[in-house]
Amino acid sequence: MEGEVRLADFGYAVQLTEETEARKTKVGTVCWMAPELIRGERKYKTSVDIWSYGVFAIELANGEPPYLKIKEQKKVLLKILNEPTPPILSKWSKPFQNFVALCMEKDENKRPNAIELLKDPFLEDAELCKKEFSEVIRGFVAIKTQKNLFM
Repeated sequence: MEGEVRLADFGYAVQLTEETEARKTKVGTVCWMAPELIRGERKYKTSVDIWSYGVFAIELANGEPPYLKIKEQKKVLLKILNEPTPPILSKWSKPFQNFVALCMEKDENKRPNAIELLKDPFLEDAELCKKEFSEVIRGFVAIKTQKNLFM
């Protein structure tokens, strides 16, 4: 109600720390898999989550993640590895498009970490939208409550 957004994925979660900064297990849906996992990288690092966050942003912007309609998983994996990252619909702002492009950098060594992404102009400007977003959410909740859609 205050315009804050929190994301969670409870399908599979682990805590990465300075002491344990990578995992050896691989679990996930192919549409969200980072190129380094597909190539056989043995360790799961936070760069994989940055990639998946970019896919999530594309899903929010375009209505679905890239390659969702492709039935064969092998074809999806090959597209992630060999083709440019699918674009975000042009109706979205350049700062948003640039932010997603950073998340979707195919070379994990060039992909920014979370601290670097927090300094990106798109996220810096997000704080300015918090009040407006809060008002939209309150209006949405009011409409749904009137129609008893939350009951």
